Amino acid sequence: MKKNNFLLSLIIATLYFLFNRYAVQNFDEDAYILYRYVDMFNKGYGITYYPGAQPIEGATDFLWLVMLIGISKLGFDVGTAAILLNSIGVFIVNFILLKLIFRIENITQRIFFASISILWLLFYPLIAALGGFSVLMYCGLFIIPLFLIHDRIHLAYIPLFAISLGLFRPDGVVLGFFLTLITLYLLIKEKRNHVIKLFSLNILIAVGIGFFYYIWRYNYFGNALPLPLYVKQTGGFIVNLKNNISNALLYKHFFIYVFIIMIFFVFYWKIAKSKLILLVPALFLYLFLSISHQSQNIGFRFQATIIISMIFVITAIIVEIINKKTPKSYLIYFVPFLFLIADLKTINELKYRFNKNANNEISIPEFTHEFSKKLLKGNETIALTEAGFFSFFQTKNNKLIDLVGLNTPYTAKNKLNLKYYTALDPDVIYYMRPNKMPPNEFNNKLYKKVETVAEFQNAYDLNEIWNLAKYSKVPLATQQSIIYLSKHWNEYDVYFLRYRKDPYRISEYTFALKKELKNSQNFEKLLDSLKSNSKSLTYYDLIKR
Repeated sequence: MKKNNFLLSLIIATLYFLFNRYAVQNFDEDAYILYRYVDMFNKGYGITYYPGAQPIEGATDFLWLVMLIGISKLGFDVGTAAILLNSIGVFIVNFILLKLIFRIENITQRIFFASISILWLLFYPLIAALGGFSVLMYCGLFIIPLFLIHDRIHLAYIPLFAISLGLFRPDGVVLGFFLTLITLYLLIKEKRNHVIKLFSLNILIAVGIGFFYYIWRYNYFGNALPLPLYVKQTGGFIVNLKNNISNALLYKHFFIYVFIIMIFFVFYWKIAKSKLILLVPALFLYLFLSISHQSQNIGFRFQATIIISMIFVITAIIVEIINKKTPKSYLIYFVPFLFLIADLKTINELKYRFNKNANNEISIPEFTHEFSKKLLKGNETIALTEAGFFSFFQTKNNKLIDLVGLNTPYTAKNKLNLKYYTALDPDVIYYMRPNKMPPNEFNNKLYKKVETVAEFQNAYDLNEIWNLAKYSKVPLATQQSIIYLSKHWNEYDVYFLRYRKDPYRISEYTFALKKELKNSQNFEKLLDSLKSNSKSLTYYDLIKR
């Protein structure tokens, strides 16, 4: 049985690796930010955003960063390293779920519910994992202590898993703290005094690791917190809560798992109540996230461990219901089908992503790479909001200023203003903000040069931007960019870029080049040449160039 468990988990993890490696041709914007730090470290610049800059902590997933550096040192490119690590996460989650499922005594029932080991992988955070984020590896690290607590084994080592989660992601501190707390509660309740001694020692070790890590990172980076956490403090408690409630309603699939849990608690309370404690870390994480600014929550990735908690508990309850031959056990046979319904959002998203017409769009990574290689000299200052693609695919050692603040200390800890922008005097400005310019204005091109400042300003909903800028640094960056370009209009050539030629899609990106660079004509030629390519270059194409 152990052999079958291992083999099946390995097969599923391998299939995931192959799919992510060969079917997904590019990663998501924010994933490239962390990849940039890996690349800078491997090139000898340290953990920083661009060559010559101070050490910068724009990558909050510290242990993920370390893992990627380690794997890349073995000869893997950073994208493949991320896929490999997530594949390991897939293996771990599958192995543990199957370990539970294989405890079902009836072989037919065992085979039927083994489907969970595939269906869980289609949960919506998969989208983020395929996009290069650490989702699946993180879930793998989290489910191990969850299983140990469920089986009441090796509880003394839970604090070490807790600190690992805290080092992996900032929200891992919440998960780790409550994993440790509930373990302590169980040890006291069950009077396992012989374990408490080693457990206490491991708490001290975990606290020591956390303390020395914090001292090191403060001395190295010079900031109390990673820069993204400064950025995400914007908005305020009430605004964040309101926005998160609205966003939660968009992810209806999430509540299918909640619904299953509630059904179990109603009809199988005697069994389910013993599993309730396993949901405590996830519950507090959900509450913590509800009052936080959840920018770039691609694929509901911040809630991935919460969903994994519910899937684990659901699986554990099913196993016990079957083996105890509990009345009304027929209800559990609907669970895989409910999982499948929850997975439909993921399936639809995958269809959307793979149905894009490559001949009808400019690849942002390809554009960035070619723009940097062919049009820049390497001494330019670039101000941007889209800090992933444009940093990772740079071929020159340009100074990169993140207007939002994820990778720039000043804009992270201070409110971006015109004085700072003017002193910056950027050679290139690049930001994302949908505007109202109708597609027919582009004359069948994917870009349009904006001729007047009035045309430029009228293309935006300024009232909306100005209102949003009060609460978030992303629209604030747009606001200050509009103000700066309006005041310095004669110094720049300004373009609206569409990337995708869709009659119903407005332009999304603004690109401004200093006229003194004398690159506008070449810029237009570059965009035209990229559009004429039969196939956009992928991540794997570009890293070889």
